[in-house]
Amino acid sequence: MTKSQVIRVVIVAIAVVIFVIAGFWYKSGIIALKRLDGSIIISGYYPNLKAALQENKRDLRTLSLETIESVSILGLKIHDNSNLKGIDLQGADLQGALICMKSMQGANLRGANLQGADIISDSLEGADLRAANLNCADLGMCNLDNANLSGASLIQTSLFAVKLHGASLSNANMRNAYLIGTKLQGANLKNANLSGAFLNVSFFTGANMISTNLDGAYVKGCEMDGVQMQGMSTNSTHWNEMPCNLDDLMAQSKVTGKQLLTAIRQGY
Repeated sequence: MTKSQVIRVVIVAIAVVIFVIAGFWYKSGIIALKRLDGSIIISGYYPNLKAALQENKRDLRTLSLETIESVSILGLKIHDNSNLKGIDLQGADLQGALICMKSMQGANLRGANLQGADIISDSLEGADLRAANLNCADLGMCNLDNANLSGASLIQTSLFAVKLHGASLSNANMRNAYLIGTKLQGANLKNANLSGAFLNVSFFTGANMISTNLDGAYVKGCEMDGVQMQGMSTNSTHWNEMPCNLDDLMAQSKVTGKQLLTAIRQGY
């Protein structure tokens, strides 16, 4: 073997080693997750952000997901927080968290604690939120079409302009919840508890409200064509009235000016 051939072999071998190392770094980047106070709670090698979250789902309390960064090959910072489709966070403690994700379509949040959470997501379509704790959470403008919230607790939850077409809310506790411009066409609200809730300009066309509890609720400007109402409880229900003006009601339900402007632009 000539000297030039040896050099060529060495160069090829070095290239292969570099390629393998680069592939490893690309597939297993360093992912750091930060708390709201800036402290890092997860740091290590993971194939992607989803894997990092799933392996540490019990440690996400008060986590601001919008601050997550992944650092991959050559130390480049890649914001990898746009898509968490199908993520498994069953039973996770996310109380008070700020969850800002473009898509969490099909996510498993069954039994998760989301009390007081602020969820900003273009899509939670088909998500599993059965028996989840969403008390006092802000779901304003979220898309929860065909999601399963059976048995979930949504006490005093803000559902401003939330899309819940075809969603299941059977046996959900929605006491004192804020349904302003909420779209529930074809939703299943059988045995749901909406006592004391505020239903303002919301859409229930074709919904199943059999044995739904509307005791003491305020209902105004809602579309309820084709709604199944057998066994609905309406003791002391306030029809066509609200306890305060719309501005105060939106303030109570934590509707922001940005959310309102976006809703207006989208024709809500």
